Amino acid sequence: MTKSQGTLDKRLKQLIKVVEQQDRHEKAAKKLEESSRRLKWQAVARAYLWWREADKQQGYLDALYASKNIPNNNLSNRLNFNPLVRLIWDIHGERWAHVSSLAQTIAALHEEYLENPQLYKRYPEDELISYIQQEGGLSGVKKKGSLKFDDDDSVVEEPKKKQKTQSKTLPKDVQKELLKRQTDHVASSSGIATIDVGEAAVNTENSTGSDLLVVLAKRDSSGNLVVLGTTNDTTLVEQVVLDCVEFDTSKLTPMLRLIVECLRPHIVPKALHKRGVRDKFFTTHKVRIKEDGKKEDVQESVRLVFTKHGDVLVSKRISHASLLTISKPKEVKLVLSNALFLRGADRYWLETDHIIDGQIALHTSEPVDALNDASKPLVASKRLTLKNDLTQATRDIYFYDYDNLDEQLKRQPTVKELDEIRFDWELTASKTFVDCH
Repeated sequence: MTKSQGTLDKRLKQLIKVVEQQDRHEKAAKKLEESSRRLKWQAVARAYLWWREADKQQGYLDALYASKNIPNNNLSNRLNFNPLVRLIWDIHGERWAHVSSLAQTIAALHEEYLENPQLYKRYPEDELISYIQQEGGLSGVKKKGSLKFDDDDSVVEEPKKKQKTQSKTLPKDVQKELLKRQTDHVASSSGIATIDVGEAAVNTENSTGSDLLVVLAKRDSSGNLVVLGTTNDTTLVEQVVLDCVEFDTSKLTPMLRLIVECLRPHIVPKALHKRGVRDKFFTTHKVRIKEDGKKEDVQESVRLVFTKHGDVLVSKRISHASLLTISKPKEVKLVLSNALFLRGADRYWLETDHIIDGQIALHTSEPVDALNDASKPLVASKRLTLKNDLTQATRDIYFYDYDNLDEQLKRQPTVKELDEIRFDWELTASKTFVDCH
């Protein structure tokens, strides 16, 4: 062995020791991080449970907050947990965003406790920590809650840069069931157009059990489609069926169908959603929510409203002008004492997790053609329970009195008397035309 080789061997051993030391430090840091995360979950759970007991003592919390010079403002649409956070975590000054985030999380925890009190009778702290873990941590609990009940901001962080969004992979059993339903739907469909593929057509038999094939075409200068080829490859056919074919809304229960069909024209198309440009469709406005407050950045989002007469109005909140649809249901007849709007978190969940990828086709609603009262003392007025018939999983979506909204956030394009509007031109179109354009 030469001297240079011996030096290299010695340096290699030293390098391996450094890597091993780094590995040990990373494992220790990871363990410490997990321990710290668990302690924070425990602190939040204990803080909420302490508040429940303290709240039962009349005047105790108000006096305690006052003695610490902690503001305790009443909010019109929800419990204010900001003072509790400032009290326990001793947060003051400019860290208001951290206070607000923790307060939203505790509010969401409160909502869960009220909805499922039977789960927290014996070991409330342990069960609350388990719930936090199940939801993916404190941020997951906050997203599921309804504190910002008309806002996408608490639900998703849109990409700041143009980047491709990773496609969510559906479980195989879900894909299989969706494929079966979509294939059955296509088999009975009359289609949206007829083209002559001539000699380019291949045998359409494949293992999907249908006569489907994929056509590759391009548009010529006259606007006509020129067929370049076809294939009956099973994998490609299945991918196209899942990616391109709209699910059959006629099989949905009436109330769920009404909500889905009213939201559909307002949903960012699947192709654009996958490219991560969804936020480009929603402008941010400066809004002064409180009379004496500063203007805040508030992003537009789609708001679905049930009017007192049972019509469904959908447009962008806080926008001066947007796509506006008003639907008059035929099967569902709602008579309400107040206008209601669908919680923003639930609308976003329906759009991104279920309508875009077609999973909503696996769901039914209870009740089928009405809304249930929300359990008190939740702020929500009505709820609708959705059940996945394949997995048996359920989730409630919530509706709130329109008057619960801060005055400045009520703004959205609407019409007061539709019959009084005179249009310059009108277009009568089929559903197929609207879907394709």
